[in-house]
Amino acid sequence: MPRHFTPEESKLEPAKRLMSCAEIESIRLVEGRFAYTPAHREDVKGRKGGALQISVDLSARGKLAHPRKLNVGIRFSLTGRKDSEKSKQLLIGAKFELIYTVPPGIEPSEGEIDAFANTNALLNVWPFWREFVHSSINRMGLPPLTLPLFRMAASSTEKRVRSRGARSSAES
Repeated sequence: MPRHFTPEESKLEPAKRLMSCAEIESIRLVEGRFAYTPAHREDVKGRKGGALQISVDLSARGKLAHPRKLNVGIRFSLTGRKDSEKSKQLLIGAKFELIYTVPPGIEPSEGEIDAFANTNALLNVWPFWREFVHSSINRMGLPPLTLPLFRMAASSTEKRVRSRGARSSAES
């Protein structure tokens, strides 16, 4: 599993206008599920057969529900399986709803809403998803699993500066 999740850099630019003005109103868990089906009895609590290969998928969709309300739905799915098994042994899924207030006079395009949902909204909800996974794993009696951090991508210029070993002014 990667050490961190980073949104596509191409999504950052169109999201900037909403990032600068939208205010988060609420984050709600609207759907949650988890299941663990060991391939063999001895697999309970990971006692036999080694670790599961974990993968995380997500989708985010936003829509302007009212001229000043932006609703974003984000669905996560974590699966785990052993290399030798075809079927999923671990499944954790959740859907969150985020509601933002948009200032008067701001009428975002569909592209801006999509970009915002796939960057800023993901950053806002990621800690809730990490906690849901952690508590679900614990309730199933499995060994702890910590999801990686979610980070916004650095701009190409910042990446070049950092790769040369120089520090940006923000780091000084």
